[in-house]
Amino acid sequence: IPGIGFSSPVVSGDSVYLTTSYHTTRFRLFRRVLVGLSAALVLVLCVGGVKGVLSRRPVRQLEFRKLRYLALPFLVAVLAVGIFIWSGRRFRVDEFPTRAWLISVAVVLAAQTLAGISLPFKGRPWLIIGWVLIAFALIAFVCHPNRDILFAVDSLTALVSLGVLLATLVAGAGMLVTQRMQAARSAYNGRGGRVRHSPYVLVSSALLLGTIVFAEANGTMSQKELMGYVVSLSLRDGRTLWVRETLPCSKRRLPGGNTPTTPTAVTDGQHVVAWFGSAGLVCLDTEGRIVWTQTQFLSEPIYGSVSSPVLKDGVLVLVNDLEEEGQHRQPADGWIAGIDLATGECLWRRPRRAHPSYAGYATPVVESRDGRDIVWVHGWYGLDGYDLQTGRPVGRYAYKFDARHLVASPVLEGDRLFIAGAAIHLCVDLAKVMTGEDPLLWSLKATGEISATPVVADGLVFLVDELGETMCLDLATGACQWHERLPSRYWASPVVYADRVCFFNEKGLITVVAADREFKVIGRYEVGEPIHASPAAVGKLLVRTDQSIHCLRHPGEEKLGQDELQQ
Repeated sequence: IPGIGFSSPVVSGDSVYLTTSYHTTRFRLFRRVLVGLSAALVLVLCVGGVKGVLSRRPVRQLEFRKLRYLALPFLVAVLAVGIFIWSGRRFRVDEFPTRAWLISVAVVLAAQTLAGISLPFKGRPWLIIGWVLIAFALIAFVCHPNRDILFAVDSLTALVSLGVLLATLVAGAGMLVTQRMQAARSAYNGRGGRVRHSPYVLVSSALLLGTIVFAEANGTMSQKELMGYVVSLSLRDGRTLWVRETLPCSKRRLPGGNTPTTPTAVTDGQHVVAWFGSAGLVCLDTEGRIVWTQTQFLSEPIYGSVSSPVLKDGVLVLVNDLEEEGQHRQPADGWIAGIDLATGECLWRRPRRAHPSYAGYATPVVESRDGRDIVWVHGWYGLDGYDLQTGRPVGRYAYKFDARHLVASPVLEGDRLFIAGAAIHLCVDLAKVMTGEDPLLWSLKATGEISATPVVADGLVFLVDELGETMCLDLATGACQWHERLPSRYWASPVVYADRVCFFNEKGLITVVAADREFKVIGRYEVGEPIHASPAAVGKLLVRTDQSIHCLRHPGEEKLGQDELQQ
């Protein structure tokens, strides 16, 4: 999956939907003209380079004035490969600005070196090229997308970037010194240093080509934007069905490693809705056509948006629990809103109390009670219930959440709602919340901060905190059935799959345990890539890593059948 995003995959029929974000280039038509012009210049350089080599006699001794003609094909090849990578955006250079910078610098260096060796030794051209290289090293340093890491010797990217800049300075200084030495040697007197074909065609073509590539890759004409995308894949074989560019995401670097596309999309089988936080909301049909966009509902907490929208009976619910002192957009107060899926219009909106320093990231849950749908929202100051159709508050259980980060969502099972905390876990009776009675069924001491939403299987609650402390609780009584430690850190939520519970750590290890009152590890599986997104269990297990999506099945299962797809 190109780009970055921690959103979970969602499935409808034979389609898997997820969101991602990566840098894209504006002015596509103008860029195509640049690519065409660059291809023509590369052709000129190739012809000129071949002609320059063929016009030389066989080299009998290693002399610089002869070896420079052997360098022509190599430099032209570097230019051609660089243009191929740049024009086709190979190796995901749009997603990684440092890669685009390195490719553009390599093209410019090859172009300027080609221009230098194509010129006669005698005269000022080499002197000019040398000063141009030195000036370019300074320009390249200023244009580097992340100058803060350049002198971090523990980073391979920084070492390569710094090495390229130093090589540019050395090359420029070398040309200055070489020109001075050649000018001082009357024996050469320009003989043997002149290229028999027109050198200035190569020189001008090379310099123009390098200027185009560097300016487009690093200058304002490219106008790279971080765009949000919705991707549709085939559940059967994973092939890409379509990719749709939607809204520009915030370029603000999010602390804590979060991404602009962490909220999970929702679908009713006919529409796919994605929330990009500070960019807004977008609705598409199952063919990838945009139905509507809505920029009224913006959210930008300090750590970026995490809470996912929920959808029921044509009403889309968004929760935006902001922090009062955070770097978010107006309004400063939190809110919950219901949106019409068909039109994108706001049906209702209610204010929510904001925490002074921290945002809330939990996703709400919807239950049907007495013929109406109720949205339950877990916040910093209590549990709130809202009527799905009108947004009217219908119930509240007041408490103060006990953690620094409210991330894990509540888990609903019948009338019981389980709420995971950092210091204490709670289980409440929603029927009593509605009547105003004390709804607390039981509470239990917690082990630490928890970001992964727990799961319920056969009356048991399975949960894991960020440091790998794993527990199994009896949902009815709160009694701890077992408590174990799993390796590494955990951000992705566990899932119940094939009557088992799967835990996913950030290093890509899947630990499968029995959904039982006794701790039993059934197996472990390495996907080899970091896991931050919560997987989806839909007949098969869809695991999204930071780079890919994997479709896993139980070893005893057959291939996905049509009945499973329809279900």
